[in-house]
Amino acid sequence: DVDECVWQETYTAHPSPAMRKAIKLPPSSPTTLTLHSSLHSSSLARHVLTPPLYPVPTTATVTTATTTNNRGWVWMLVVVYVMCGLLVWGLPHHHKTTTHTTAPIYTTHSLDATLTFLVIGDWGNVSPQQQRVAQQMFYRCLSQFWTDPVRFVVSAGDNAYSFGVKDGKDKIFKEVWEASYSYPLLGSLPWYHSIGNHDARGNVSAQVWYSRGNNRWILPERYYYFRKEFYRTIVHFIVLDTNSLVCPHFDTTTNITAWLRNKECEIFHKGSIDRLSTINDGVSQDTINARVRDIADNNNLYRRNQLLWLNSTLKNIAQEKLPKYKNLQVWTIVVGHHNLYSAASAHGDSPLLAATLLPMIQGNTDLYIGGHDHALQHIRMAERRPGNCLADHLASGGGGYGGNTHTITHDKWLARNEPNG
Repeated sequence: DVDECVWQETYTAHPSPAMRKAIKLPPSSPTTLTLHSSLHSSSLARHVLTPPLYPVPTTATVTTATTTNNRGWVWMLVVVYVMCGLLVWGLPHHHKTTTHTTAPIYTTHSLDATLTFLVIGDWGNVSPQQQRVAQQMFYRCLSQFWTDPVRFVVSAGDNAYSFGVKDGKDKIFKEVWEASYSYPLLGSLPWYHSIGNHDARGNVSAQVWYSRGNNRWILPERYYYFRKEFYRTIVHFIVLDTNSLVCPHFDTTTNITAWLRNKECEIFHKGSIDRLSTINDGVSQDTINARVRDIADNNNLYRRNQLLWLNSTLKNIAQEKLPKYKNLQVWTIVVGHHNLYSAASAHGDSPLLAATLLPMIQGNTDLYIGGHDHALQHIRMAERRPGNCLADHLASGGGGYGGNTHTITHDKWLARNEPNG
């Protein structure tokens, strides 16, 4: 470590007669101009020395045998303290990121040896529990700032309870997200969002639109891809909209009543259909059924397009020409709101989602991250069979929604016969 970083340059100048008179110099004496710049911090020096270099403060001292101005040192110390304060409160960390659905959006760089990020789901309302979780996120950022800084946050969905947002100016953005997670360090981190079932009840396009004007709220599309590159490591993130994937396929032979009983499928919120059929006396059941069919048909198309995109993205990752680094590590992480597996009592496993995704992602990915159940779980399947079973599942739905936690039923879950792993 460097105890003191000092930049110093010395010049010999010959001022004009007018300048000599102004600074009271003898007619023939030369003037030495010395530039000093220093930063006293062994820990901060490595951040400042990481390209691109931030501007450093300078002071100028005019020196002769009879004239010296030392007041510049006072101003230099003031500027140094200000710079140290800015660094402590969180300058943006430089790491390589690529985010896109079809083409890259932006890229930055990093030489870090590790990548640390936070995962939170089911956080989209203000409650004492949610506030305590936000405080713990800040404490984690603070405790690791000097050794292993947190770089970003992955949100596993349910960003806005209970019916999503109305538009891009909904007060939920400022009152829930910006206000709750505005702590130093935490308040400068980018959030990579996914869409939860409560988000799907509202205007999802508004959440996408909000990301256009706030560079910390990252949701370029309903499903997207981004990557992080650091020291000899590449991490691929595939963010899915699982709301369409938990809905059964709908066709002309589907029984609408039975289809709507699927508790996980909320592309057309069942409560809205119930209210439409009971409050609006002028609306016939045939009209309601026709509306459901239209929405279900659109979901079939959206579901198909997302799965084609997922297959294409996994193929591109597998075929990528990698740099020839020794001991290069490549990770692939899939993020979605609904869990493939869960030992919690409220929702539990998603058999339809597992049947849809596992054939595509097992053997190609290292970790699946979800939320939905209001609990924290790390499920590691009993057998790790490469090419046949996705071993690790992380459920992080403990964001603090209204203090509503879901009970973990380990014994019941472990006793079941799971053919996939």
